[in-house]
Amino acid sequence: QQSEHQRQHRFRKQRLSSMMVRLQRSTRAIPDSLVMLNKDYEIVWTNEAAESLLGVSTPRDTGQRIDFFIRHPDFNAFMQPHSPDTCTLRSPVQAVKHLEFRLFSVAESDFLLIAQDATERVKIEQMRKDFVADVSHELRTPLTVLSGYLENMNRDPDALPDTWRRPVAVMDDQANRMRRIVEDLLLIARMEGGPVGEPEIVDVAGMVTALSHDGIELSGKQAHNIRCEADPDVRLTGV
Repeated sequence: QQSEHQRQHRFRKQRLSSMMVRLQRSTRAIPDSLVMLNKDYEIVWTNEAAESLLGVSTPRDTGQRIDFFIRHPDFNAFMQPHSPDTCTLRSPVQAVKHLEFRLFSVAESDFLLIAQDATERVKIEQMRKDFVADVSHELRTPLTVLSGYLENMNRDPDALPDTWRRPVAVMDDQANRMRRIVEDLLLIARMEGGPVGEPEIVDVAGMVTALSHDGIELSGKQAHNIRCEADPDVRLTGV
């Protein structure tokens, strides 16, 4: 009976060892960094990608806190309870790479930290922001010139031929609308870099009314009937 018990124990041990070997082979094929942490955020286990992306490996760094290797205030805040789901930072060992971190709770007191290479996504996002800012800046000059001429023509509408009065007024309105759009794009570009300016009060009713007028003008010959009912006392605080 003892011999049978020993054989079963050896069989279970060999089976577990085989499973661990397959698991290690599988994690080698994963390009993302995987770091198993205990309740104190101390390193328990890592895959091979963690060495190249985070500079940590086991058993060399077993027992070390992960924030010893990733020293950034945003990462410290990310590791706190009720923090955002993701955090994007530069790699501590490859400054040219941006990593997106995710933290998952596994078992009762362990955590799995995943770091994914997000360099291309960050580059594309920065290119989009630069494009919006550049295009907006480039549009401001021709719009300013166009608006200036239209404003001068509108100062003395009686001097215009009857057939030109309405088109000039509409063009002036639309040029001002385009100018506001450009200003909004520039504001968005600045806001994506962080808070901008002091909060201001937004007249919701006035904004909705202006949008309805734009809709009517844009409807052209279809002459859509757009009605707005908005409380004139409603305000929003924005930046």
